[in-house]
Amino acid sequence: MPRYNLLTPAGDSLLDDTNDAVRVNIVAGGSTGIDSANMVSGCTAKIETTDATNVIASDAGSGLRYYVTDIMVTNSDATVGTLVTIQDTASTPVVLWQGYAAPAGGGFACHFGTPLKATANKHIQAVCGTTSAEVYVCVSAYKAA
Repeated sequence: MPRYNLLTPAGDSLLDDTNDAVRVNIVAGGSTGIDSANMVSGCTAKIETTDATNVIASDAGSGLRYYVTDIMVTNSDATVGTLVTIQDTASTPVVLWQGYAAPAGGGFACHFGTPLKATANKHIQAVCGTTSAEVYVCVSAYKAA
C-alpha cells in the first residue's frame, strides 16, 4: 500500500513515524479560532420607533472594528411589519445588513461565514423602517483590527 505524507500549511508532517497514524488537531464546535475575549454580543429591548437603537453599545476601540457574525431579528407586533437595518455609527452609517420582520413573529436570522465588517471604532445599531412594530434585535460579533 502506498504511503502518503500529509503536510500542514507550514510543511510539517502529520504522520507519526512510529505507527503511520495521522496526527490531527480537532477543533470542536465549529470554532473560528478567535479569542473568546474578543467576542461580543448585544440584544435590544423592544424597538417601536424609527430611531437608531444600540445593539452593541460600546465602540470597538482604537484601531479595532466589529466583525458581525450573527444577527437575529424578531417582530412580536400582530399587524405591523418593518424593514430592519443593521448599521454602524459612522458619521454616514455603513449599512451592514437589512431584512424584513413580518408581523406576528416574523423576522430573520443570519450567520455569516464571512463576517460583515463595520467601521473602525464604532458600535452597532438597528433601525426600523416603520413605527409601531415591536422588534427585538440580537447581534454577535468579534473585535479585531
